[in-house]
Amino acid sequence: QRLANKGQKSSLTLQLLASILVLLSFVVHPLSSDLLRHYTPSAAMTMTRREKEDSALLYQQSYRDPKAIQNFHPNKNLVYIYMEGLERTYFDPKIFADVAPRLRKWEGSNATTAFTGIRQILPMAGFTMGGIVASQCGIPIVTNAVGNDVNILLGEANNFLPGVTCLGDVLKGAGYRQTFVGGAKLAFAGKGRFFTSHGFDTVLGKDELLEKYYHNETNVPMASWGLYDDAMLDIAFDQYKTLSASNDPFSLYTLTLDTHDLHPSPSCKEDNVLVGDKTMLDSVRCTDYLVDKFLRRVVNHDIKHDINNTLIVVGSDHLHMSYSNIQKHIHQRNGHGKQRRNSLIVVDNGSGPSVHDMPGTTMDIPSTILKFLGRPDAAFGLGRDLTSKKTRSSRGDDFESTFLKQVESIMNNYKFNVTD
Repeated sequence: QRLANKGQKSSLTLQLLASILVLLSFVVHPLSSDLLRHYTPSAAMTMTRREKEDSALLYQQSYRDPKAIQNFHPNKNLVYIYMEGLERTYFDPKIFADVAPRLRKWEGSNATTAFTGIRQILPMAGFTMGGIVASQCGIPIVTNAVGNDVNILLGEANNFLPGVTCLGDVLKGAGYRQTFVGGAKLAFAGKGRFFTSHGFDTVLGKDELLEKYYHNETNVPMASWGLYDDAMLDIAFDQYKTLSASNDPFSLYTLTLDTHDLHPSPSCKEDNVLVGDKTMLDSVRCTDYLVDKFLRRVVNHDIKHDINNTLIVVGSDHLHMSYSNIQKHIHQRNGHGKQRRNSLIVVDNGSGPSVHDMPGTTMDIPSTILKFLGRPDAAFGLGRDLTSKKTRSSRGDDFESTFLKQVESIMNNYKFNVTD
């Protein structure tokens, strides 16, 4: 009888355990989170009427439609290098003395303005397209999708942010010829569609570069994400020479990718740039080397051809993601409490040296670029010129909380149509 009771209890225990496991499998299944997001009321639905009115008023006070920027005649060409995850933390000599010495040197050069207060507090800006949209359009990407679903949603778009005016649209209206060059596929997260939807004439990604420059050869050295940065930046410089040979104003954008991987460009190994520590830091060392090389080629080309009207912008698209183990490196190198910031360096003859530490986000970049192109104090979306004294005085210690309220007002009341 005791054995029978023991067996019955064991059976009941197994049944209970099985039921718990089934319940847990349902809770953690992606479908459950999708259903929860679908049926949970949004913040906008649960707001009171007064809260909605206050939020709408805050939006109206904060958002400036770039369509209002009329009769703009820029005085410089623009070269913009997005560096994948290469944040300012790598410039800190006390933590990473040997990792990005060349970019650190650019930051302190006579022709450079450095921005050291670019925070990543913006929702939906911690990935490449989020950072690009913020720095191009002065607004966040707003969507109900989460995680990699965002990249899938954006990749399926026919148009990317239709009806929204971005920096590319403003420059196209000013007569700019515009080119984007990147080593990864354009289809990922809708990157190619974004640029073609917002004023760019030539948009080149992995497939286009392989066809145009390598004639679809099968033995081209490739990184996991696409063309290595050494090859891509050579092509970007070729595009720069072509654009600068014309009398038309132009902008050239490029995006690095070596810091997505532990295997940096082959030329960095050949040129003894790497330490060989088998960490992401070697990829950062390589990007530091290659971007410095690209910058010097552009500057030397301008000097040789007596061109003095090229504005160069170098910055991270977002903070380095967790796969880089940057927090571990910061901890190991006694960087406790280090406030991480996005990098942003503007190389402009006659502008520097200067450093601006005013708190801001990547949404402030379009307005700041316009200032260097000859249109000061041009508010852009939720962004403001980071060199403006008016903007500086309006941002105090409560910048972060006030800013997040402004962003929340858009997300709750004025959701832009991301795709169609």
